[in-house]
Amino acid sequence: MLKIIYQMSNKFLSLIADEVLKKIILKKRNVAIVLPSKRSIQHLKKEISKKLDNPIFLPRILTIEQFIIEIANIEVIDNLCTLTEFFKIFSKADDKKKFDEFYDWAQILLNDFNDVDLGCVDSSKIFRSLLEIKELESWTNEEWSFNNDHLTAEQENYLTFYSNFKKWYDELYQSLISKNKAYKGMAYRIASEKIFNYQSEYEKIWFIGLNALTQSEEKIIDNLKNRDIARVYWDTDKYYFENIDHEAGDFLRKQKRKWSDIDFKGVSENMSIEKDEFNIISCSDSIGQANAVYNILSSIPENEIGSGESIIILPDESKLLSVIHHLPKNISELNVTLGYPLKSSQIIDYVISFLKLNSVKSNSKSFYYVDLLNILNSSLTRKIIDNKKIDKLIKKINNENLVNIAPETITELNTNHNLFTKKYSNVNELVPQIVNLLSKFLEIEKNVFQREIFIKVIDVLVQLQYLFDGIEITIESFLKLYTRESSKLSVTFTGNSMSGLQVMGILESRVLDFKNVIFIDLNEGILPKNQTSISFIPYDLKIHFGINYSKRNEAIFAYHFYRILQRARKVSLIYQTKSDSFSFGEKSRFITQLESEYKSTQINYFNYESELFSKESINEIENNGCNELIDNWLLSGISASSITTYFRCPVSFYCKYILGIKEPQEVEESLNPMTFGNLAHSILEKIYPHKILNVRDFEKMNDGIDLLIKAEMFKILGTKDLRGINYANFKMAKELITKMLDYDMSLVKKGAKIEIIDTERKIDFEIKTAHNKIKFFAIIDRIDRFEKDLRIIDYKTGRVDHKELNFKYFDSFEEIKNRPKAFQLLFYLFLASNCHEMKNEKIISANISLKEIDDGLKFLKHNKDIFETNDNFQKDFLNLIETIIGEIRTNNYKSCQRESCIYCKNLF
Repeated sequence: MLKIIYQMSNKFLSLIADEVLKKIILKKRNVAIVLPSKRSIQHLKKEISKKLDNPIFLPRILTIEQFIIEIANIEVIDNLCTLTEFFKIFSKADDKKKFDEFYDWAQILLNDFNDVDLGCVDSSKIFRSLLEIKELESWTNEEWSFNNDHLTAEQENYLTFYSNFKKWYDELYQSLISKNKAYKGMAYRIASEKIFNYQSEYEKIWFIGLNALTQSEEKIIDNLKNRDIARVYWDTDKYYFENIDHEAGDFLRKQKRKWSDIDFKGVSENMSIEKDEFNIISCSDSIGQANAVYNILSSIPENEIGSGESIIILPDESKLLSVIHHLPKNISELNVTLGYPLKSSQIIDYVISFLKLNSVKSNSKSFYYVDLLNILNSSLTRKIIDNKKIDKLIKKINNENLVNIAPETITELNTNHNLFTKKYSNVNELVPQIVNLLSKFLEIEKNVFQREIFIKVIDVLVQLQYLFDGIEITIESFLKLYTRESSKLSVTFTGNSMSGLQVMGILESRVLDFKNVIFIDLNEGILPKNQTSISFIPYDLKIHFGINYSKRNEAIFAYHFYRILQRARKVSLIYQTKSDSFSFGEKSRFITQLESEYKSTQINYFNYESELFSKESINEIENNGCNELIDNWLLSGISASSITTYFRCPVSFYCKYILGIKEPQEVEESLNPMTFGNLAHSILEKIYPHKILNVRDFEKMNDGIDLLIKAEMFKILGTKDLRGINYANFKMAKELITKMLDYDMSLVKKGAKIEIIDTERKIDFEIKTAHNKIKFFAIIDRIDRFEKDLRIIDYKTGRVDHKELNFKYFDSFEEIKNRPKAFQLLFYLFLASNCHEMKNEKIISANISLKEIDDGLKFLKHNKDIFETNDNFQKDFLNLIETIIGEIRTNNYKSCQRESCIYCKNLF
């Protein structure tokens, strides 16, 4: 006899399990259950098993996608296979059509075909409406004729392209259906048409926890409801369901109007129940977020983590490893249901470099240095080629500033692999060579994780070559295809889906409930995502025909967000305040919405500096036995930049100045910001004569600007080619230098007396203090005399804020640390005041921003008064230096935790 154990639980799937036992199992009814995902199927089975003490036969449980494909009875193919089928149709009319011209727009159109089918839209109507819109747009162009009899060639091509959409749609449909294949949207449309003749083998079909349904899904459920086969079970909460302005309830309110006779209302009031904790946490960056997760998890009882009651939701999958690496040691079980994206994998990038190396866009006979250096510097290459030979070649490329490198230069590597010594122009020759090389790596690779990546990348390359066999495709197009397809690759971590800490994306959490919920990266632009999908169908036309559009997607994610919060007892919402490529450091609108509307629980706020973050989680290098190395640094010559590096990032200072690890020299074919700054300084050094300036001097200087800039750029780049970005840099440099000269000339014309005493003045000397022997070193941009004032001027190519140059307390290490530009000028004043010819003079100092010349000089100020050297200055500054050196000798070197910091990035 079946014995049911009833347990008190408000979890949605637990309530559904009760319904299953009462209405299906006990009554022995033939019912199928349809859920949103495979994950939800596993959890429902778990909830049913909890309530039983003996085994039973479960009803059929499947996902909504599996159910629909069964009805359609067709093979669903991926986007890549659809693309190749579409190209065959496209090129049928003209076999000279090239895939390169087809690829980019074809993917957009296929997405539109998919949306049209998912929405069960009449393809004739929507593509006719689209063509009419384009006809109107073409006629509004003033340069185009309004007469149909006199359409320009440009108009005809434009309109012909759009007029073909319906024909291409129909031909693709017929081609695929003849092979019993379909893309996803097409399969859904077919299912929605076949449902009228569908003979269900089930007495009832339960649809559980669905939210935003496509038109094709609605048609299927509508039909089954009309035949009294379908039952719909919701999971929602009055908090957003009964608020007609709340986007999270949009779809379910629509379903209520349509299917008001549902069996199980599923409208809870859990959001009105006070939670144990509700935290909103701001962090400066992703490292801070990982540290926050560490501390939150450390405060949760182990049994609540081990039993699968705690979840981390990651809207951005790329943060997965950062979170995993920062988990507390007491977490022994982990289940990750989202795959770690491999788009930034070294192996994927390695293949991209080989494809770029052979691209026609690079010099036809030579290798482009960037791609070659990426290959040579790869640890993969170093496994199969002698490292000394690689280093010798890299040094040669950098020292000689080689941009385009002949294959003969590479022969000194003495390698059997043709990829390093031959340039290919054909995909069919190149790809097998890459696959062959990757296979050799696979043979010697022992790491299971790396082996899986090699296998996945090899599979993608082989599949692409197979699919496009017989289609003429350039290396550039193959590179686009490979980049797109490899970006979808991910490695899935294994784990027990029912126990341990759960880590998943928001879509994987559908219909699941957890006691402890932690959201990471809850930033605007990440959740909800910025909708940047490109479409040929205008937004208003999509709304008119009721197909997928951005507002709809925002409502979908709003529902998933609020639903996972409904039954949670402890909630932590974490966002970062620093801008990155995904967001502008702005918290998600979902947080703002909660702050405004959610009243059931007091919200606790934490930020990076609060006690929520433990010191244990901060990355740092211990300062053990470094005194001798610090002495060496002091004797080699300390500079203002070395100390401001310490202010900015102690780890970078330690690596660069104490250990002597320099950032590698790189080939430059255009100027990076630092080199551009050096260029401007070098020109200003050479262009100013060391004398009292007059108007004639400025006329001579302006006449020589062009030649001087070109000569300096040639020294740096090793080329006289000033096209493209180099021409833009030339024009920018000329504009900045001209503005500087104009600024000084305007003062001279007004009668000011300016004497240039020195430019790029090198000063160094040693001082022995009670604790240290120190060598100081600096290069001062400009020393001049304006009327009676002796001035030190430091040029800046970036912007300068007046506040950065004003300080209150000379002996405040913390204040000076946060004023690096002020410290730099104090450093220069100290060195200048130790020079014989300036020793007894009072000196002032200033920055001038070449981008903000109109703002004039921005002077170093003490309590808002221009600071000038005095009798106490030498002593006060030396005391400050001693304080800084004391910090460097005694404190550990902490990471700045900036993702852009090359040293911290590589060490931690």
